[in-house]
Amino acid sequence: MRHRAKFVVRKIMAYQKLKLEDADPSILRIRLCRPEVRNVMDEQVIAELTKVFQKDLPRLKKIRAVVLQGEGPAFCGGGDLNWMERAARLKGTANLKDTQALAKMFELVLNCKVPVLAAVQGAAFGGGLGLVGACDWVVASRETWFSFSEVRLGLVPAVIMPLVLPKIGLSHARALFLTGERFQADKALHVGLIHAVVEKDDDLEQSVQAQLANIRAGGPVAVTYAKELLLNHRNIGQTPTRMAKHLAQLRISKEGREGVRAFLEKRKASWNE
Repeated sequence: MRHRAKFVVRKIMAYQKLKLEDADPSILRIRLCRPEVRNVMDEQVIAELTKVFQKDLPRLKKIRAVVLQGEGPAFCGGGDLNWMERAARLKGTANLKDTQALAKMFELVLNCKVPVLAAVQGAAFGGGLGLVGACDWVVASRETWFSFSEVRLGLVPAVIMPLVLPKIGLSHARALFLTGERFQADKALHVGLIHAVVEKDDDLEQSVQAQLANIRAGGPVAVTYAKELLLNHRNIGQTPTRMAKHLAQLRISKEGREGVRAFLEKRKASWNE
């Protein structure tokens, strides 16, 4: 444990626009820490998030979930306009690579092997909704504002579309993407963009903790396996007969046998003690 703690502290110090916290060794918290500019994303934020999900997380073997948050009054105001202005001067391949770096970061969050939760306050606009779309479970305070604001900047939410569309569906996407409408958490819940609403920012943590307790109650292998099946597009449209092999495989696994035995013996499973 001493070696692992040193590793995490070193990584925390290595980031300039993120803060990593692992006070609970099974949970990694990632905080966007540019509160003075509403935690907007630029090329450095994108690079740092990419590094966390691509290099750091795979080394932390006991992590059960990731919690993504933003410091200050807003979760994420979208893309940094100064970055966008710099990017607008890029030509050809350099311009494409810049957008591909953003896309890669979102894909890494989406495909993280453990559940990724987000606690959202204040505002989530543009690319901030890409992060919301990439997360598995999202809670927001009631007064939070949301907007797919790209069209109002003469842009298009192309990169985040594959993340958001499976959540809200084509009908709501057409209405929200084409207008850039600003809406609050109740509507975000209604359209399926988020999963829970709390009254105040101070209530977000309690909601997150309740969901983390649910995740801890599940078998670590089973949770990872379930997420992999859900995200694997090749399984869309699979029949129950074709999917039976996955249940059969886990039912005879060490974790599967322990889970059933714990239920029958009316005790907590070993991974939830």
